[in-house]
Amino acid sequence: MKLSVLTAGVLAAVAALASTGACAAALTFTTSAGFSAAIASATFDALNNGANLGTTPLNRTAGSLAYTASSPSGLFAGSTNNGFLTNNLRTEAITTATFASGVNAFGANFFGSDISGAPGIGESIFITVTESDGDIFSTTLTNTRRAQSYFGYIGDSSIASVSFSSLERRSLWPSIDNLTLATGASVGQVPEPMSLALVGLALMGGVAASRRRRQEH
Repeated sequence: MKLSVLTAGVLAAVAALASTGACAAALTFTTSAGFSAAIASATFDALNNGANLGTTPLNRTAGSLAYTASSPSGLFAGSTNNGFLTNNLRTEAITTATFASGVNAFGANFFGSDISGAPGIGESIFITVTESDGDIFSTTLTNTRRAQSYFGYIGDSSIASVSFSSLERRSLWPSIDNLTLATGASVGQVPEPMSLALVGLALMGGVAASRRRRQEH
């Protein structure tokens, strides 16, 4: 298992699986500019949903690239005008999976949100990427904020799943925005700074009274 703690700035890391001795490699990024500069193409989610997204898994597309999102107790759309994806029970993980063929790049903003569905500050988010060849990369984003806390990943094989959860689990729910998928990205590419307007998940929230969240089981 590859394990790291990401801090501010762009991190381009080539990691090997020491447990197997394989020459598996991956690039990771902590800014959307660095990630978007390194990928071959990008598509974005622009969802318009009600507050409660119902049963999971949820079938979605990022542009033309399909994926699913799930959490055991269900998913929820953030309550801000520029919405985001979160879940109903903060002690549970959210998993994105069933990606379209060839997707080997995944990027998004990760952060916590409160019981009313508003973005919060300071949550630690634990992220695990599993590739189709069995490689696993895990990292923790600390002291997260919606606009600043970014994680991007390019694998040397297609991505099977990306799961993330709140580590502190006291007051904030795991949340994601600006999800980006790409195919055909190369771990041999060196990221160059560039700007790219990201279209957010745009999950429209609804009133706080409809919040279904629970503190604990």
